[in-house]
Amino acid sequence: MKSLNRLGNSNWKTNSNLNNMNLYNTIMSYFWLAVASVSFVTVTYLCFTEGFEKYASNYVFSIIALATFFVKRWMMKRVGNHQQFLKDKSKEQEG
Repeated sequence: MKSLNRLGNSNWKTNSNLNNMNLYNTIMSYFWLAVASVSFVTVTYLCFTEGFEKYASNYVFSIIALATFFVKRWMMKRVGNHQQFLKDKSKEQEG
C-alpha cells in the first residue's frame, strides 16, 4: 500500500517537480529564442554600419542559439511522450 500525504496524493512531490521542470524548460527554450533574435539583430546592425566582412562570422551564434531552441523544444516533446508512455504502461500493469 502506498503511503499518502495529508492531501491524499501519494506522488505530489513528483507532480510538483515535473511542473517546475516544465516551467524551467519552457523559460529556457524561450530564452534561447530571445538570444537568437537579439544576436541576429545586433549582428545585422553591425554588418550594415561597420562592414559585412567584419561581422558576418558572428551569425554562427544566432544559428547555434536557434538550433538550441529547436532541440530543446523537440526534447521537451520527446520527454513528455515518454512520460505518458510510462503512465500508460503502469496503468496497464495495475489493471
